[in-house]
Amino acid sequence: MKHWKSFYPNCEGSSAVEFAVAAPVILLMLFGILQLGVLFEARTGLKFAIDESARYAMIYPRPDDASIIKRFQDKQFGLVPSSLSTSIAHGTNADGDYADISAKYIVDVNFIFFRAPALHLAETRRAFQNTAQ
Repeated sequence: MKHWKSFYPNCEGSSAVEFAVAAPVILLMLFGILQLGVLFEARTGLKFAIDESARYAMIYPRPDDASIIKRFQDKQFGLVPSSLSTSIAHGTNADGDYADISAKYIVDVNFIFFRAPALHLAETRRAFQNTAQ
């Protein structure tokens, strides 16, 4: 019994044990914040590119689809092109001719300890286009 009491006042190494318990939680939170930043950058880059391409689609003379998509590609940031798809659909309603510009992006969420399912971001803007008179 006397042998066990000799360990009680000795606290050497307790900091290492506390660090070993707390470090994985702190690292997980840190990488979670970093991944959240990557997600916000991708969302902002997608939204900005869609907005700029919709503005470009409204100019006169009317641009063709290839130049609208080129404008989208020029204005995007924070996006990996292989995970991105864009499309343009044209239509007419009571307000006039329009172009629906859509983009979909897949964000891979990768933590150090595990891989989360991919997140799908999508943005669509309707741009009413001028018609020649």
